[in-house]
Amino acid sequence: MGEGARARLRASRAKKRREFDADEEERRRIEEEEKSSRLDARKAHNVRQRRRRTERHQEAVKQLVARLCPGPDAWRELLPPDEDSIDWDRIPTSCRPDFAVKEEEERRARREKRRESAESRATRKRKQVESFLIILRQILAGCQVSRGSR
Repeated sequence: MGEGARARLRASRAKKRREFDADEEERRRIEEEEKSSRLDARKAHNVRQRRRRTERHQEAVKQLVARLCPGPDAWRELLPPDEDSIDWDRIPTSCRPDFAVKEEEERRARREKRRESAESRATRKRKQVESFLIILRQILAGCQVSRGSR
């Protein structure tokens, strides 16, 4: 191999290397484009999934709120039946919500206006305690049913 043959061989190898580099560069560019398109598709998929998950979450919250909050006038329908009302005369005076009213009756002459407001407060407190009674009875009934089904 003479000087000319080596130069031709080097030139041939350099040409092949450039062709290989060009092919390799094209292959890498195509891979990058494919990778980029897959990444874009995945991002779009994640956005759709996040939107659907948010919608499902919001719908679940709406259903829970609808179940928990029957409406502003629902208390009228939930008034306790006579058997659920508390016989306040059997409760010791110190345990009654209207205990303050009993104290007020002793000083009626001095505090007539306050007594009226205290009586209305006592009535509200009695209704509140009766409401708790209804809820507690329902909870206890539910606990007994769930224990029996185990």
